[in-house]
Amino acid sequence: MAMILIPIFGVGLMFAILLNLPKDLPDWTIFSFIIFFLFVLVVSLLYIIKKWLNVPCNTFVNETGISFKFEKKNFFYKYNDFFSGWENVTNISETAYNEQGNFYQITFKNPSFTANFSAIKA
Repeated sequence: MAMILIPIFGVGLMFAILLNLPKDLPDWTIFSFIIFFLFVLVVSLLYIIKKWLNVPCNTFVNETGISFKFEKKNFFYKYNDFFSGWENVTNISETAYNEQGNFYQITFKNPSFTANFSAIKA
């Protein structure tokens, strides 16, 4: 949801500012403003992904199921503390990702969502 609302807000703000600029500005100035706003939007999205969407959590796995608890509160996620029995897990897959190493993707039935977990490199 944040990955949709933040770009919409950023583009809306960009258009609001661009529409209120004086009409006699040179084209290169308007083009520079557009490039600057797009750069700020991309940097802010990368910052949000790095700081708020990747959340450290404690994960516990045993014979009854899997649970995770975020180390700090996060308003982007509905569940800050979650337990699921194995009967509620529909899929577990390991995916290689060059930048951050391997991660596990776990899909749950009820509530229906997918969580990605990666180990901390020591």
